Amino acid sequence: MAAGLAELGSDPGGADGLGAAGGKASEQVQALLVPLVAKEAHDGARAAMLIALGRWLAHGGDKGAAVEAIKKGLAEKNAEVRRAHLGGLLELGAALRCGAKGAAACLALLAEPAIAMLRPYLKKAPAGAASRADAVSLLCVLAEASAAGGDKAKAACVADKVWALTLKAKDSFVWQDASSATEREGAALLRLLASLLLALPTQLALCGDGTPEPHPNLHPNPN
Repeated sequence: MAAGLAELGSDPGGADGLGAAGGKASEQVQALLVPLVAKEAHDGARAAMLIALGRWLAHGGDKGAAVEAIKKGLAEKNAEVRRAHLGGLLELGAALRCGAKGAAACLALLAEPAIAMLRPYLKKAPAGAASRADAVSLLCVLAEASAAGGDKAKAACVADKVWALTLKAKDSFVWQDASSATEREGAALLRLLASLLLALPTQLALCGDGTPEPHPNLHPNPN
């Protein structure tokens, strides 16, 4: 069921979404899935339902129960529960890149919860592939929301110095050798780099200490 709903909700329908019909369907999907997500104990099923929920939120607004459910889920103690709700957040970010207004409204309310989930990784680098993928995925959503003109996302990133702390340091988890990255981690990293390159190049310029390193084969002319 969740996979079918996710497929039906996969097209954000552009800036106007699917119109009134899409908004009504979004309300119905939220009413169906939010209680099921709260009761679901199986990690895979929960994750699938939240992907569907995130996609359908793009067709609705920010008044439904799903926004509060995702906000609460991002703060859960259980890492798998947080990860599943992050999956829903990523779907909103993807819809936002297509110009879906419903996604923008929802992400404006979810920027601070996303920062709150990211904050421990700003203080101490994530350990393990799953945690690194979580951290990079959160950066993806924040970059996409900021690039789309999300003032709350921009303000939250500035307040916590998100880009300076994650992009400037050469030993940041973002710039670790990607050759050993998991599929999820690699996909998140590519998505983050695409967002930064296309929409936030000034943040990408923070990489390193701002001083280009000389090529090892180039030497200054002694004359």
